[in-house]
Amino acid sequence: MNINFKEDLKTTLTNCEDPFRAIKDIQDENGIALAQIRPALPLLDLLGVKRLDFHLAVLDDMKERLIKRIQELAQRDDKQQLEILLEKSFSVINLAHVTPIVMEIVKHMPKIPDRYVKYIVDHEQIYSRAPIELKRLIWTDNHTLFQKELQPIISQYLLNVEEQLLQCDHNYFLQLPKQRRQTSPTIQSLVQMIGTNVKLYDIVRSSLQKLYQRTKIVHYSSLRLLLLMAFHDLENNSVSKSDSIHIFVWTLDAALKERKLDVKKQREIEQFLDAHA
Repeated sequence: MNINFKEDLKTTLTNCEDPFRAIKDIQDENGIALAQIRPALPLLDLLGVKRLDFHLAVLDDMKERLIKRIQELAQRDDKQQLEILLEKSFSVINLAHVTPIVMEIVKHMPKIPDRYVKYIVDHEQIYSRAPIELKRLIWTDNHTLFQKELQPIISQYLLNVEEQLLQCDHNYFLQLPKQRRQTSPTIQSLVQMIGTNVKLYDIVRSSLQKLYQRTKIVHYSSLRLLLLMAFHDLENNSVSKSDSIHIFVWTLDAALKERKLDVKKQREIEQFLDAHA
């Protein structure tokens, strides 16, 4: 675009001799550069269709087509083309209609240049719209930001548990552990945030462990166990097996589910406790 800022536009219209001619020149220079569309513009003007509405409609259609194209490039693992698209589009990431396109590109990139990551993190409006895949990449290197995201989720979990304890109907605690994991918004949020990222899981695990050691509130430990088994339920082995207490917790969970503790499981528990005594 030849006119990039509102002040430039204001200056152009203020200093020109023929404002109508200047407006037409601006439209010609910055409008959609397709010869087959130009003859239709005067007709749209007569019908009362604003140029802004027309361009936004075209932009929406282009956005969907671009996103589909980006997904095709990702399926072909064309990293070079994705990098080129990111470089060309990132300068206009602040435009609401363009933001989803840029986010779709970065979602499929294994590594994002630091300058782009820093810009996204420094601009809350853009960061809030980032896909979870991008946020995981950011959180892996920015533990402070991840902790900031975790704090309200964990705090809300404690409030929810305390409310359940004060209610006469304790249905939540009467559920089997697997049902509790599946119905807990906190567990589902944490699972989505972590994905298959072992580093992020370790941050959550370590945070809950430190919170319990400092406060002795057992709900922190319960949350850790529920989260671990949630990954086990999903067969997310890269995460669940990274936790040293996985087998121990799995054995206890199975005993609760079956409502009995056979000799084999009892020995497994004893072996774990002896090894960690």
